Amino acid sequence: MSDDRLSDLLDLAVPPVPEHLRTAPLTTIHRRARRRRTATAVVATGAAVLVLVVAIVASLPGPRRTSPPMAPVSPAPVSPASFSPVAGALAWQLARVDRAERGITVYVDARGGRCTTLVRGSATVTERPDAVVVAARGDIAEAADCARSSFAVPLRVTLSAPLAGRPIVDAATGQPPPAYHDRELPSVPAEWSEVHGDYGGLTGDWFALSYTRAGGPDLAFRMYRAGAPSHDGGEPVTLGRRTGTLFQQADMWKVRWRSGTYDYVLSLVPSEGVSVTRAEALAVIGRLGWDP
Repeated sequence: MSDDRLSDLLDLAVPPVPEHLRTAPLTTIHRRARRRRTATAVVATGAAVLVLVVAIVASLPGPRRTSPPMAPVSPAPVSPASFSPVAGALAWQLARVDRAERGITVYVDARGGRCTTLVRGSATVTERPDAVVVAARGDIAEAADCARSSFAVPLRVTLSAPLAGRPIVDAATGQPPPAYHDRELPSVPAEWSEVHGDYGGLTGDWFALSYTRAGGPDLAFRMYRAGAPSHDGGEPVTLGRRTGTLFQQADMWKVRWRSGTYDYVLSLVPSEGVSVTRAEALAVIGRLGWDP
């Protein structure tokens, strides 16, 4: 079979292409393309809106969860098991705390015999959140004057922050001896000056401070842990935020008050040969700086 014949047979086998199919339907193609782009844009816009909505919802605050308020932290109570005695430390009998609550003086009665005393004494302090631990150290030696071997030796430490209610613990025993605070006493005007005397036989149950001025009366403060000696009678007197009792004993007027478990007694000691009247006693008491 020749090539021309084959070509004729192919032309007969394949039906002719209709006239409307010989030209590409550009208008229809363009219309469909526009519809597809519009649909794609709508889908994309919807997806973007959905993403934005999800992001906004995720960023919205959920139900607020509030933690219960924390209770204030108070110093833990001191127990004997909290403190172990420090080897080499000397026991002290009591502590005096100054008005600023940063200066602490401990008194050491370190007699080891009939005529011994403390020499080269020193004290160090360890500040803890729940307590202040004071360690007294020194050597026990023969006293140059046996008459002075009975006096306690004062040793002072300074805190970096106020005491703020923390107990003062003796490093030698692990226990807090009595502590007497100047803030429980009235402030004394400058015309009186403190008398720095010696203390003998200190057990911690009492402590004393004295102030003197020319012409008197002198001021003698005495503090008791176990309760002041009783007295008869007396009249109430206002002492700043406290109420005390004014009474006369022998040739002295006295005023007594209580703070916590401690008792305080102020004696107005007249100069020799001079007496103090009730009005004068009230005037002196009124001049002292009692806390409002």
